[in-house]
This record gives sequence, C-alpha cells and structure tokens, in this order.
Amino acid sequence: MKRSKSLLTLGLALACAALAPGMAVRAQAQTLTQFDLNGQTGYEPYTTVTQATDGNFYGTTGLGGPKADGNIFRMTPTGEITNLYNFCSLPKCADGRGGQWPPILAPDGNLYLVTSVKSANILYKLTVDGELTNLFTFCSKECPGPLGITLASDGNFYGTSGAGGVSNNGTIFRVSLNGEYSVLHSFCSLKGCTDGTYPLFPPIQSNDGNFYGTTFDGGSQQASVVYKLTPSGTYTVIHNFCAFGTGICAGTITGMPGTIPTAIRGQKYISLATFRKSGAQVATPVWFGENGDKLYVMTRSDMGKTKRVRNNPQVTVAPCSIRGKLTGAEVLAQARLLPAEEHAHARQTINRKYLLARLSSPWSKADAFLEISFP
Repeated sequence: MKRSKSLLTLGLALACAALAPGMAVRAQAQTLTQFDLNGQTGYEPYTTVTQATDGNFYGTTGLGGPKADGNIFRMTPTGEITNLYNFCSLPKCADGRGGQWPPILAPDGNLYLVTSVKSANILYKLTVDGELTNLFTFCSKECPGPLGITLASDGNFYGTSGAGGVSNNGTIFRVSLNGEYSVLHSFCSLKGCTDGTYPLFPPIQSNDGNFYGTTFDGGSQQASVVYKLTPSGTYTVIHNFCAFGTGICAGTITGMPGTIPTAIRGQKYISLATFRKSGAQVATPVWFGENGDKLYVMTRSDMGKTKRVRNNPQVTVAPCSIRGKLTGAEVLAQARLLPAEEHAHARQTINRKYLLARLSSPWSKADAFLEISFP
C-alpha cells in the first residue's frame, strides 16, 4: 500500500513538472509592439511576417504610410519597428499598394514580395538593409497579376493568375530571380476546359520536385481539378472533382490512374489532340491499338502531330466518330515517339484490330508510332 501511494505521489510530481514549462511559456506571452493608428509605422497588415537571416521580422501593411496605401516594415525580436518603404510613393501608384502575401526568404538571403492586386502588381526584391528593387512588373493581359507565388527548389518563383492565357481563364507562370517571365500552362486550353479553369492559389512544390495545385472550376465534371505540373512545364490533371448534389458523377467510372479510361477501351476511333507552341490544340481522328495500359497510334515522321509531340508530349484523347466528332470527354495523356526497335510491337498491336492497317508497307521508313499512357 505504501508503495502504491509513493508511485501515485511520484506520478503527480512528474505531471506537474511536465505542465510547468507549458504554463511558463503561456505566462511569458506578451505584446511586442502595436501599430500606431496614424499609419507611420504601419496599419492593418493583411498577412503574417517573415524572419530573415538577420533575425528580424519583415512584413507589409495594407493601410500604412502617409497615403494609407501600405508600407514595408522591419521589426526586431523585441518589437522595435522601422518603416522601410511607403507604397504609392510614385505618381499614379506605379510602385503598387500594400501586399496581400508575406515576404518570401530566398536562399540568396534577400526577401521577395508582391504588391496587391489593387493596382500595378510588382515582384520586389528587398535586402535586409532595406534596399527595394523592382524585379518584375506584371501586366494586364500577357502577364496578369498573380494569386500568390511559391519559391521552388530551382530558385525560381512559380505562381498562378486568375486571368490571361489562351482563353483568359488563368495561367501557371514562372519568374526567375533575374525577372524572366514565362507561362507554363494556360487553363481552359482544352475543349470544355477539361484541364481546369480559374485557379485561386499558387501551386505547392512536393518532395518529388513537381508542383501540385487546384482550380476553382473546369475539369471533366466541371467541378474543379487537382493538377500536377513538372518543372519543365508538363501539365496533367490527376483528379476531377464531382459537382456536389447534381449526381453528375454517377456511373462515370473512368478507370484507375495509370490505366486506359473505360470510355476509350474498345472504341474504333479516338480523337488525338496535340499542342502547338502557342498552346492551341490540333485534333485528328485516328486508329489505335491497345496493349495493357498503353495505346499505340501509327503516323508518319513528317506529320505535324509527330513534330508537335517532339516539342510537347502532352496530348488529349477522346472517343470520336470517323469524322472526328467527340462522343465523350477528353482525357489528358502523355505521348512517346517510339524508337525504330519498338515499331514492330506497335504495328502488330494496331494490325490485330484493323485489317486495312495491314496494307501499310512494313518497310516504310516514313512510318512513326506513338505510345500513349495515362498518368
């Protein structure tokens, strides 16, 4: 009995000891600083702060500065604030207004931030000494303002826009630390916007090196998608959401990822769409063979589709009539131009299905074959 009481006493003592540090931490919580209401050091920050390599915190406000258009501030760990820059200091607010996103600390030790969407969208570089440099100015059509940016492992910034692109339904873009801008994908570039439309947030980078994100609308069910983007710009829809409450997904089983979609299997023709460098689709009805989880298509080495696949392996396929009229939804896929040693296997796959295909000369040097897979 005495031993039980001793163990109980020891247990209570250990529990109190474990609670004490947490209670002490809560007791130490305190206000480091308050933004003054006259906005000289800042007022109404829209987002959080970022700690830089000098140990200080950097952030932006929405209503700071003499014109209440926001400012950039630095705060020490003890709460001392210094105003580094007042936005809208240039005529017509050419330098932008207070940002909606926190500064991003890059491996070069500098901070990068984007001004808000209320006026000119600018990507700035900020040194810990307070030097502000305009790295890139977004524009209204070819390079519209971002919905946020992500710093990737390759040292570039990746982000999305809600407008712009071939259909003005948004883009995924990349900006280098030198200010070089490029569009990696235009949303709604496929018929029916099956690749998604209107992103709301920037993509994140996974530990596999690829980027993942979502759209607000579009997809095969017109209810938004989850997408994957490789650093080289290959875009793939990896999940289509269903429209809640509409029953639109009932019975639309498309097959497991990595397999031929159910709607494609057994069809006589498919519409194969390749992409020009501008992002425009070029669709053609074709014969195809099936083997396992792959499709095989015969073409010619001098055909436009062959050249386009060399430049961009992303394609779409859909069931269609002999004249190319779609009879089902488009599905994103990847095409591979087969080397000569794999032609025989592809040819046999197609010949088993189509008698007329056997009339093609097996020694034709102009023949080319595509292998199509589904991620």
